[in-house]
Amino acid sequence: MLTVLDEFTRQALAVTVRTKMGADDVLEALNPLLLRHGSPEYIRSDNAPSS
Repeated sequence: MLTVLDEFTRQALAVTVRTKMGADDVLEALNPLLLRHGSPEYIRSDNAPSS
């Protein structure tokens, strides 16, 4: 699952769920956001292990 949040507004900009997600899938989800909102100033990621 890829969840993209605006940390200032706490708005969910995108939620993408797939059984497998590769780099192309991430780019496919992020590209429309980059076009609409521009490049982010900061990026935070959490790749916590699933249980």
